[in-house]
Amino acid sequence: MKITEITNPLPLFFATVRAKTAIATSNLKTAIYAEGPSQAQQLLRASYGDDSVVSVNLREAESSKLLTPDQLKLKALTSTRPALQRWSHSGALSSGL
Repeated sequence: MKITEITNPLPLFFATVRAKTAIATSNLKTAIYAEGPSQAQQLLRASYGDDSVVSVNLREAESSKLLTPDQLKLKALTSTRPALQRWSHSGALSSGL
């Protein structure tokens, strides 16, 4: 393993692939690490079939970071806080709801 493989991890690509069964066809989302979009597409074609790759997109570096359980809790709490503030200012608390 080279040091550059650790310090510069492969980018994460999101893709939509078409999964065919005997009953139905569905578009599914998946993620894959690859050197670039063409390599990601080649890997997906090898896995799902040549005509099954619908789209391949690079995910933003910031949003591809894995969060710890505590970070996920904090994110959930901070995203609901504005809604709670709007609810409390709307008079719902003073009316007894």
